[in-house]
Amino acid sequence: MRIDQYERYTPCRLRPESDLTDRKWHWFLISSLTLPILCGVPTLIWSIIQRHRKTQGERSEITMQRRQAGWQTKLNMAVSQIVSDQTASGQSLKLFGFIVSMGSLCIYLEESTWKCEDTELCADPNHHKWNVWWLVDLNFNTYLLFYFLLRFLATSKKARFLFLTTTTYADYFTIPHSILAMYLKRNWFGLRFLRVVNLGWAIDLAHRKRILKNIAQVQLARLGAVIFVFIISGGGSFLMLECGGDPWMPESEGVNQTIWDYCYFSVVTISTVGYGDLVTKTVLGRIFSTFYIFVCVVYLATLMSSVAHLIPAPQRYPVADRNLNYNHVIVCGHVNYQMAMHFLNDFYDDAKTKGTAKIQVVFLHPEEPNEAFVVLLNSYQESVEYIKGSPLNDADLERARAINACACLVFANLRSSNPEDDDAATVLRVLSIKNFCPFIKVQVSVIKTATLNFLRRYPAINLKKGDVIFCFKNLKNGLIGINCRVPGSATILADLIAARTPQETLSECVPDLYAYGRKMKPFSIPFSSSFWGMSFKEGAATCYRKLKVLLVGVYETFEESGEQTSFLFNPGPSFIINERCWGQVICRTSREAARVSIYCDKCHADVNPERIRKCHCKRWKRKQPVSISQAVEVVPRLSIKGPSDPDHRNSSYSEQPMVQRSVLGTPELTRSAISLSQNKRFFADRRDSYKSLEQTQQPSLPNVPLKSLSEQVLQHVKRSMSLDVSKMELPGTAEHAIQRLNRPQFDSTGMFWWCHPQLISDVLINLEQAACREFSDHILICILASGPSNVAGIHDIILPLRSSVLPYEELKEIVILCDPEIIRPEWNFICTTPKLCLVNGNPAVTAALRACYIDYCAMCVMVSGAGQRVTSDALEDRVLADRDVIVTTLNVKSMEFRDRVHTGGEIDRNGQVFPYETGLQVPIISSLEHEKSVRFLSQDRNYLDFRYTFAHMSGSVVVSTALDSMMTSMFYNPALAMSFTQLIYGGESSEFERAFAEGVGLVGSSVLEDDDLNEAPMLVAPPRSSRRLKVQLKLMSMQSEQFVKLEGLTYADLWSYALVHYDMICIGLYLLERDTETKKVKKSHRGKRYVASNPPGHIRMNGSDFIYVLAPSVVI
Repeated sequence: MRIDQYERYTPCRLRPESDLTDRKWHWFLISSLTLPILCGVPTLIWSIIQRHRKTQGERSEITMQRRQAGWQTKLNMAVSQIVSDQTASGQSLKLFGFIVSMGSLCIYLEESTWKCEDTELCADPNHHKWNVWWLVDLNFNTYLLFYFLLRFLATSKKARFLFLTTTTYADYFTIPHSILAMYLKRNWFGLRFLRVVNLGWAIDLAHRKRILKNIAQVQLARLGAVIFVFIISGGGSFLMLECGGDPWMPESEGVNQTIWDYCYFSVVTISTVGYGDLVTKTVLGRIFSTFYIFVCVVYLATLMSSVAHLIPAPQRYPVADRNLNYNHVIVCGHVNYQMAMHFLNDFYDDAKTKGTAKIQVVFLHPEEPNEAFVVLLNSYQESVEYIKGSPLNDADLERARAINACACLVFANLRSSNPEDDDAATVLRVLSIKNFCPFIKVQVSVIKTATLNFLRRYPAINLKKGDVIFCFKNLKNGLIGINCRVPGSATILADLIAARTPQETLSECVPDLYAYGRKMKPFSIPFSSSFWGMSFKEGAATCYRKLKVLLVGVYETFEESGEQTSFLFNPGPSFIINERCWGQVICRTSREAARVSIYCDKCHADVNPERIRKCHCKRWKRKQPVSISQAVEVVPRLSIKGPSDPDHRNSSYSEQPMVQRSVLGTPELTRSAISLSQNKRFFADRRDSYKSLEQTQQPSLPNVPLKSLSEQVLQHVKRSMSLDVSKMELPGTAEHAIQRLNRPQFDSTGMFWWCHPQLISDVLINLEQAACREFSDHILICILASGPSNVAGIHDIILPLRSSVLPYEELKEIVILCDPEIIRPEWNFICTTPKLCLVNGNPAVTAALRACYIDYCAMCVMVSGAGQRVTSDALEDRVLADRDVIVTTLNVKSMEFRDRVHTGGEIDRNGQVFPYETGLQVPIISSLEHEKSVRFLSQDRNYLDFRYTFAHMSGSVVVSTALDSMMTSMFYNPALAMSFTQLIYGGESSEFERAFAEGVGLVGSSVLEDDDLNEAPMLVAPPRSSRRLKVQLKLMSMQSEQFVKLEGLTYADLWSYALVHYDMICIGLYLLERDTETKKVKKSHRGKRYVASNPPGHIRMNGSDFIYVLAPSVVI
């Protein structure tokens, strides 16, 4: 090292007049040991004297109290208030002490940064001025000496402070050095690095100021400070020992290294790596390194083990930036890998179909995800976040930013072994979410019907503002029921809600029309201003013929309140479209659906639908609704052209324009105002502002007290148990009442046929009695369970079969083959079903099926018992859950009925003549839980997607897995829940949910008041403000009188003809698979039907085809 590198001091070893034996490092060491002796010896003597006096009892108790209140105690209390961390003065003193300590340490580090020639530095004798940095260091240590004395006076345990405190030893080896350095005009590196231990003061102040908020942060900060102290202390110690050389060998030269080299050596030594590039050469250095490594390793290991549990576990999956969480979706409830995998595939695949930007998904679950779940989260790391927490905790909802979320999806465990507990947890989650954020939209799936009814009646749930509550079991059983009435309809509805895009590569066995229909999806879309003032009939014609989309229904939204009215399927020509209306269309992509909202009758009159884009004419300016009094012009009408002569075979008709605008040019304002007045009757009970003056001014019925549904049903049961009408001689009035009671009638909701409540014993028969009944054209429901079983939902299968949209003569007899104990828990829901028969038998026995005339049935339903539910996720266990249904279905298909004596044949809805000759001809609907079970009932190969098996295409299976996408589909299209309910149950009524909410089932429209039958019957009148909406999905044959003359025409001609003449909307076909030029029908598929949703308009109609049509909705 060159001497000119030092401005005011030089290494003493390099001075020319220096004597190697003239070493004064021991002076600094002795001065450091003098301070604790000067302070400690008097303190120890005084404490010994005080303890000796106390043990000898020389002072009385009063004297001791006075002593404690003397000048020493007052001094200790006064100084304690000054230096205490709880006071501002104490915090200021400690902060300034930390600053000057780091300043003194920096002066030491600056001096030791250069290559070390000697540990002692001598002032330049040619300069008479003091070294500036030594003066600064002296001032720093003077303040530290003052702060040391304050702390010494403030503490009551002075001996402990003097000898057992690390910061005190730092003062011992630094304060005397700075004073002695000014006297000797030389300084020694020594132990001045011990100022680094005052880093703990900074941690204490940070914790006091809440910069370090919890104990974990404090412990981690202390661990980092200790590691830093060990590194600096080790580097300073090695520098002092190696650079100074061994004391007994003054002539030996030290090692020329810097403190940073020895800090690096300390890190290598502490970590037990030992690279060997830097080693100790002095004896003292080697002895110190031996003890240093053991002390550091043991102390750091102990310290790290104590704080290891405070360190959070490493994040195995990515965490998104919560500041970007806006309009995101929170998913909670039953969350696991299988559920998340299907949900994310459906959710983001449906987002592509709907043309929606990727929405952030936040999973909220109280448990850590497993390894497979972590891999799944990493594959969606840009758009998915997982938060360990519970929706029952407001803090976790705050972390998930529930206030900024657009919706919260609560999933139920459909395979739960304890549905009651699972539904109770679901209810608590929903209540917690609604209490935290009342305006968030929730979509909830439940297991039991009672939970569904409870949540729908909960005040915070508003179904008109987007909240959706539904039960998978009810929906599945409802699909089975509508499939019995309209074969194949369950497949159409299940395919519409399937969010996943169908695969492009299909088997040759899949019909082209079915593959085309699988691409159809429902979309909710607002109408453009060109539709305002059109009737629904005209709007549907415009959408189908001009825009190539299928319009099936409408609903109205209100921006000021965020509410929406109930959905209306095909409201008919009397409904007028206005600016509040949204349409439900069926098409393939969101681009096709967007044509409805951008269509302009002036700019797009002759434009190819594929090239329709948003125009910029004046029609796109926002129109404000006006009052009815301002509407002075008549509403323009649209002339719809259709084939007036069905006998013609003009193939070019499908290419002709169907809708022509009349020459009347009424502004959209006027058309909108008139439409608002004409649509009131459709939504009279959905919105208070739509209630007419007649409804608000209706007088109440005198002397006719209304009863609750529970009271009405209890009275029905009471009469059925206490009266035997056949043996009573009644007066004329009572006989008239009983006749009215026994004749066909509607229930109080007006949606279903109803009969007087029956006891199980009244409808229960054995197999011998069933064989004598000779059932024909009936619905056979086989329940594969024994003993008391939780097979809830049989009434959901029966309700579509007793819908009031059917004439009473068309109601089919329902035969239930099972153990009577199975349906006893829900008998109160089905005891009012007309044409009901309960047969005591086992469906797995072939004799029982023959006794119920399965070869004469219109439809056979196979339902398994809930007791066979398997909770394991193994593929074999999931398939075995459906073993009874699979075995019984295959058993029926292997049956032969040629030995039965046939008295005549009848033609069923599929065109087949029964009694059937073999079991393969029996129409069967199998209720399955898992998609892998379908391959056992189909002769097709094991395709990846069960929807391409012929069992599903024909509607002969209803699989629970097909409804897994319901949550995703309802998120993008909230009107689906309302529309599906209407199609399944044949409409809706304001009293329908109330009827089942009380758990007593439906009641009739009239009952007898008292036990005294001499009294006149009391009418139970439903509220006059309610409206009953009736929706009917029909399956009509091409051989029917409406369409028999259209054979050979295109589907577009059929669609137009049905709309023009009957106001019906065709939504699909149920047809036999036929040979084409490029594809031959598989032998096993011949004679079987499959569904085709919204087929292309150019296909030709065959006489064997059936058409799915939506009849006009009726508001009663």
